[in-house]
Amino acid sequence: MSDLKVRTVIFALMGLTLIVIFFPVLGENKMIFGTDFLTGGYPRRLLEYEEGKLLYWLPHTFAGVPGIDAVTFGDAFYPVSVLLRFFRVLPNQIQVYLYVIHLFIAGVFTFFFVSDLTRRKEPALIAAVSYMFTGSIFSLIYAGHEARLVVNCLLPVVLFLLNRGFDRKRLTYFVLAGFTFGASILSPHVQMAYYLGMMSFAFAVVKVYTGRKKGLAGPIFGYFLFAVIAILIAAPLALPLLKYIPFSPRGGVGRGYGFATSWSMPPEEILNLITPHFSGILDNYWGRNFFKLHTEYIGILPLILAFIGIFFTWKQKETKFFTVWAVFTLIFAFGGHTPIYRVFYHLLWGVSKFRAPAQIFYIFAFSICILAGIGADKLLDGFKDIRRLKSILIGFGTVIFILFFLTILREPIISLGKSLSPDKVKMLLVNIPKLQAGSFLALLFFGISWLLIDLLRKQRIKTLHFGIVSSIFIFFDLWIVDHNFLKTVDPPKLYYAADEIVRFLKTEEDRFRVFPIEYQPGNYLLVHGIENCGGEHGNQLKRYQDFIGASNTVMFRPTRLDNQNMLSVLNVKYLIIPNYDMKKLPRHHPNPFVNSLLKLIRATTDTLNYRIAFRGYRWTVYQNIKVIPRAVIYYNYEVLPEDMVINRLMSSRFNPKSKVILEEDIGLTRRDLPYTPVRIISYQPNQVEMEYRTDFAGILYLSDNYYPMWHATIDGEKTEVLRANYTFRAIKVPAGHHRVRFYFHSPYIDLGLSLFLIGIVATFILPVLPILRIIRL
Repeated sequence: MSDLKVRTVIFALMGLTLIVIFFPVLGENKMIFGTDFLTGGYPRRLLEYEEGKLLYWLPHTFAGVPGIDAVTFGDAFYPVSVLLRFFRVLPNQIQVYLYVIHLFIAGVFTFFFVSDLTRRKEPALIAAVSYMFTGSIFSLIYAGHEARLVVNCLLPVVLFLLNRGFDRKRLTYFVLAGFTFGASILSPHVQMAYYLGMMSFAFAVVKVYTGRKKGLAGPIFGYFLFAVIAILIAAPLALPLLKYIPFSPRGGVGRGYGFATSWSMPPEEILNLITPHFSGILDNYWGRNFFKLHTEYIGILPLILAFIGIFFTWKQKETKFFTVWAVFTLIFAFGGHTPIYRVFYHLLWGVSKFRAPAQIFYIFAFSICILAGIGADKLLDGFKDIRRLKSILIGFGTVIFILFFLTILREPIISLGKSLSPDKVKMLLVNIPKLQAGSFLALLFFGISWLLIDLLRKQRIKTLHFGIVSSIFIFFDLWIVDHNFLKTVDPPKLYYAADEIVRFLKTEEDRFRVFPIEYQPGNYLLVHGIENCGGEHGNQLKRYQDFIGASNTVMFRPTRLDNQNMLSVLNVKYLIIPNYDMKKLPRHHPNPFVNSLLKLIRATTDTLNYRIAFRGYRWTVYQNIKVIPRAVIYYNYEVLPEDMVINRLMSSRFNPKSKVILEEDIGLTRRDLPYTPVRIISYQPNQVEMEYRTDFAGILYLSDNYYPMWHATIDGEKTEVLRANYTFRAIKVPAGHHRVRFYFHSPYIDLGLSLFLIGIVATFILPVLPILRIIRL
């Protein structure tokens, strides 16, 4: 069979395997499970699907969040997602297609990359299966982290194309590599793309250095072209995101070393490479982080082959490179658990902006898989140093046996929980039987690995058969773990079915927000078009977080919304509260967020300020009697500096029905009159149209978040948008009958799209230009 036919069969089997695995969720009867996907991702994708256009703003959560700038609709420009949306793939199925397509890409290009390194298909197959099903990638499905998965899967594509560019001296490969890297930023997981950029830069430096005798100008120009194309492709997301950084609660200068090292990988969890049950899978996790929704497991045979590659092919530059990167990324992943991370934090640009250094672990996994391919290639070559091989195997087996022996004794494992909380200790004890079983399975798989290697060494199995059997064995080993992270739930029409609370709220015709307390998680209300003063996002506006009293987090943890003035100017008309026994509620709680909720719940019993609008089986809907409509005209205002606005709003002496607070004087005659409601004609994500009639000039107040990319017109004439009540929008309006339009327009998105189109044209035109097809660097 020709080499082309073999590759075709291999790729077909890879694709078929993925289709079989994901078949239950490829249709409409089941939806794939993902914690972030179900609570945040699907509702946003549904809105995109229903609107059928590019959305610059999401008004349904956190009083409005930028759509592109804050990566709310994150993969709006990612090429694969664009194609899926173009063909009107259902929102829940887009997620599945992204997983299938990119896992397949990971396998195919890891195969190509290792084929170029070893000139053999058997090691390439082993490395490809190892990486496409490695825990660092596949387990991301459980959390619904498709952007992380996408970048992880594009890593072998970028390195393969760069390697081809340097080795074959063709600029075409650099162009395609630049397109791929730019697309990885559009995925959008900037942090993971940052790590990919680190490795690709180091790879390019090594390739230039090792090929310096053949000249430096050509390779350096090739990498320059790679960088230019990447910048052009990433521009529509990168430019508005850079503009948004000062407005983000994550901050433009980082949030300190403690934030940057949160979600570091505890060093003891390296034992998860032997068995993922060491620190526990999902609900059994007992480690030092708050929770863990993934695994680092790579498989027993790939680890053994990687060690063989390191010890028997150390003189090869590829072995040195990937070994160094495996060590570097492992230390990096440990984050704040070692003092070394302070060096990275202070010296590497960008590191201080991110948290969760453990996310770099995918590069460690990739490096191990490449080293496994190199090790398999060495085995296929054969060698005489059998004693050294046995020493490696015996050493590896001894580590596994010691871990298994310690799990039988139990006490050494239990001693790990001395510094943990009681809940974690309990989970540790519950996990021990699974750890014992996992350690035994590791011993068994180690024995099978040794058997396969011994059969190959004694030439009792053909090289092709070794590659096939080893790949099947690796898949089986990984799938035992991977299947824990692939779950399904009911289809959207059942999973997000309207409950009695939603049915009541949808009877309202006016625009309003709700404040749900222990109600449906995440963006459930968004599915039904109901606006929430909270929700799930993670990169909402900093001013809004300050307003609600959650400055130190990106979560919805308000500590100021027990104040009715704050609720009213925020247009919170309804509060959804569980049917508590008010007499049993504590009077105080040390957690400021919980204490604020307790105060608010008790406040709803005041019938002068709140009334019961609907009582359901599990929840009661309370109406805020003093709510301010979404849009009104004020005739009186105060001017205060930024740092005094919130305290004034919360003051019992401030009446939000009679005046608004601005941060600059607009020279308007002030009148002691009640507000005038404004009629909203059209309310869409990208624009809001209103009309009003008034006898006096005033201030039109819209309780949607202020952001500089929002503009306004009065009867078609542009007017200045002001910041009002700390975080909301307002404009100065004349007396009479007029029409107002707020619209979102960002020159940064426009410029980014222009650069993106130039990058697209360059990507498709440059490779076919005759001069680039014949130029050799």
